[in-house]
Amino acid sequence: MTVPLSVSEPTVMHPETRVGSRDRPCAEAQDRTTAERREEESQDTSGGQATAVSLGQTSVGDGNPAPADHQAGIRGLAEQAIAPSTLKTYQSAWRRWLLFSRQKDQSEAGQQDAMLAFMWDRYSEGDSRTTMASTLAGISFMAKLHGYPDVTKGFLINKALKGWGRVRPSHADTRLPITSNILEDLIGNVGLVTLDSYEKLLFSLAFSMAYFGAFRISELVARSRGHQESGLRVEHVSLGEGILACKIVKSKTDQSGRGSWVQLTSQQPCLICPVRLASLFMTKRPHANLFLCHANGIPLTKYQFATILKRTLQSINLNSTLYGTHSFRIGAATSAALAGSSSEAIKALGRWKSAAFKSYVRIDKVVD
Repeated sequence: MTVPLSVSEPTVMHPETRVGSRDRPCAEAQDRTTAERREEESQDTSGGQATAVSLGQTSVGDGNPAPADHQAGIRGLAEQAIAPSTLKTYQSAWRRWLLFSRQKDQSEAGQQDAMLAFMWDRYSEGDSRTTMASTLAGISFMAKLHGYPDVTKGFLINKALKGWGRVRPSHADTRLPITSNILEDLIGNVGLVTLDSYEKLLFSLAFSMAYFGAFRISELVARSRGHQESGLRVEHVSLGEGILACKIVKSKTDQSGRGSWVQLTSQQPCLICPVRLASLFMTKRPHANLFLCHANGIPLTKYQFATILKRTLQSINLNSTLYGTHSFRIGAATSAALAGSSSEAIKALGRWKSAAFKSYVRIDKVVD
């Protein structure tokens, strides 16, 4: 079984083969009116404390004018500490809590009791323990962000959440791993799904990189055509002698943007080799900001990646409902474990910061 390889920093780099020669700005400056929005507040009908209802409107970034209110500016910087998708989830949880708690006693004791009532309401509505835990995390973050008491902690809340998980366990992640043998079948048959030679090369390379680099899909391709803040940028890809080096500027576990290098090495059989496929692709790809793009320069998106993966899995008689874009990452961890790699090596492979990698090792689910 071919095992993915990844190391922290490439030692061999050839500038003359770098795909992009100059850094491009990460994003255009947002409109000044967006950056200068003030926090809106809503006074509850009982005359209690005001509750912030303006969420996520203070974000600042490179090129954005700083809000006139220093507190709003600091809150905007604090929001940058978490992923945009996480912030959106937290904001949604905060809004739901505000709507529920606004009609309750606004004293701290009253709000603590309101939180228990809120949890029971969500339980009665059928929410899972995982959903509730995420909701509580969001409320806790947003309360602290706006300077309000955090009422998500306490004995009853913690124990109720644990009991919630036992009474109503969350559905386990049952996605199967894509191993090197399945990868070989995928690349060998993707031409049956997309007849265009450039598209065949594009998806072959995307599948190979997803496996050998243990990439999260957002690190590799654009979220959508209109949202290109995710994905591997062309200036962060370099091709050396038997090495394809990729820099992940920002990821789920690296919101500070310190960045990390992923080195993909030559593999056998050559059909699935990411270095060989990238070398061919670089001679054909057009000028575009994101590395993985179509012949017209439009970026490859998560939806397109998942759709072609599903159709190709069906073409090789595998149940496509049992696999997903994350199956490459699961397969990378599983293959490494099967090859006898240490826990630290597997963590380094997938850039995991905790023991979360263990849930990706699914040796008992290997299908070859």
